[in-house]
Amino acid sequence: MLPEFNYHTEKDYAENLPSFDHIYAAQVYYYELRTEKLLIFGEIVAEFDLKLDYSPESLIALERIYFDMMKNNLFYDLSLTNEEFEEYLSIYFGEVIVRNSLDAEWVVREYPFVEGTYTMGIRSGRFTTHFQNLFEKHYLSCKDASKQTIYKRYLRMVRKKA
Repeated sequence: MLPEFNYHTEKDYAENLPSFDHIYAAQVYYYELRTEKLLIFGEIVAEFDLKLDYSPESLIALERIYFDMMKNNLFYDLSLTNEEFEEYLSIYFGEVIVRNSLDAEWVVREYPFVEGTYTMGIRSGRFTTHFQNLFEKHYLSCKDASKQTIYKRYLRMVRKKA
């Protein structure tokens, strides 16, 4: 007889989500989180002589930096993990969408499987994408920046409005 598994991915996911008494506290938290991470990310990429301008084309340069850091093991030199960089890049990616699309906006919603926990995402048209890290282990999805996968993802997301 096979053992019974009681694995609930939705509850495991919720363990990493912040919990709040009401949505307004969650909205403030996520706004401050985005602001702080964008500030830190700006300092990180300044080490590579890049200024965050929130243009879609900046995603191409950031993907190059990501793979350069991965290839030359530079995350350690900046006291940073690749996961942290991917999270910063995810927030920046979302901000690029919001600033360059007329109908895109940041949203905070209660996670439907665990009361009192909230997620952050981007709504553009009828579509909403909630995330913590859009580019988790990005280095496994492509070998280098030549395919511009992050920029192409941006193009797909802003086209999905209908």
